[in-house]
Amino acid sequence: MKSFDKILLFDSRMLQRNIKDGKITNTEINKYLATLPDRSSEAESISIDSDEENECPETGKESAE
Repeated sequence: MKSFDKILLFDSRMLQRNIKDGKITNTEINKYLATLPDRSSEAESISIDSDEENECPETGKESAE
């Protein structure tokens, strides 16, 4: 399998379609995920000010939800 094809096969946006089409199984997904390195130590925490949570950064107005 080509490297790019493998990337698309496991792309989170494509997983459900690939499972439905029989291109991949949940077992294969779990095996693939187990091979990924743990990068949690490289994660950066962010905080969100609750007053600005619904504010549009471009207009400064509260967004409608």
